[in-house]
Amino acid sequence: MPPGSHWLHRHGHRCRGLLGDVARRRQELINRLKEEGLLEANKARPLSPVPLRVGLVASPGTEGYSDFTGQLLKSGYGFEILLVKTAVQGESAPAQIVSALETLDQGQVDLICLVRGGGSKGDLACFDDESVARAIAGASTPVFTESVTPAMNRSPTWWRTRERSPPPSWAKTS
Repeated sequence: MPPGSHWLHRHGHRCRGLLGDVARRRQELINRLKEEGLLEANKARPLSPVPLRVGLVASPGTEGYSDFTGQLLKSGYGFEILLVKTAVQGESAPAQIVSALETLDQGQVDLICLVRGGGSKGDLACFDDESVARAIAGASTPVFTESVTPAMNRSPTWWRTRERSPPPSWAKTS
């Protein structure tokens, strides 16, 4: 057997093991948050009947940001958007997202929307971060998530939020 084929076989095996560990840790986090009663915490927050002041946690230039803001602008309603720019992937993303949520949870918005685009599971790993899930659960402002991602990639963050919805462009518009 050529050395390259043996190396590829071992490399593939290591990836499967790594992905299994990631999935296990993710499920453990969901279970822990559920046991602490945090899965439903944000859903209990009262929502303004006309939530026009929208706090937006997003990275401008991403597909998720463009989709979300485009639909708000096309709606004909007078939405006021307060954007806190954050990374939505990479090592710095969890801390930036938590900081953005805390900034917007100061009472100046009716709801907070955490928007992300699609990507690989590795790209979206920051949404599996415990600090992000806990920041959403602890927010006094209702938090919604919107993502351009398949249902199979739902993160603990997705489960934490008040509402979970497909991207606005998937919704019917008048």
